[in-house]
Amino acid sequence: MNKLNMKNLLLALGAVLLVFAMGAFKGQINGDRTFYKFSMEQGGEYAYTMDVGKMGIVKYLVEPNIMTLYLRCKVPADVQDLRCKIEGIENFASQGSKKGVWKKLGAAEVLEKSKWGDFVPLNLELAVPREDVYKHDVAKAKVSFYSGTKPFANLDIAIVNSKY
Repeated sequence: MNKLNMKNLLLALGAVLLVFAMGAFKGQINGDRTFYKFSMEQGGEYAYTMDVGKMGIVKYLVEPNIMTLYLRCKVPADVQDLRCKIEGIENFASQGSKKGVWKKLGAAEVLEKSKWGDFVPLNLELAVPREDVYKHDVAKAKVSFYSGTKPFANLDIAIVNSKY
């Protein structure tokens, strides 16, 4: 086998190894985001649990205290002026897409329905103190939805660490 063929073979093997390494790395940082879909009704009480212990090792070592929750809330067609208020945790709420820069939602801003269906997308970046990550009950938050000024529904979010 000549030098050129050997060099090409080594480059091909290196590229294959790089693809596998990048796939493994992506799997290790994926655990910081979760998705929750639910159908919201007037007066509904909903609950969701996020588990810090399911994060990949890279994310767990580098930035375990910041998680992203993508909510997809199906709402009745007659609901007008839907707003939300998040309590109990430091957060950044947005309706932006994953691909663009997120614009922070103000407390009085009306949530917009998706162009592709009868649901309201809501993206929450949740942050807890780093020292709280190393216990079982990490944090609790509450997302209150309002139709106009009237309470509409509530979502309780519990953040736990199954490793403790």
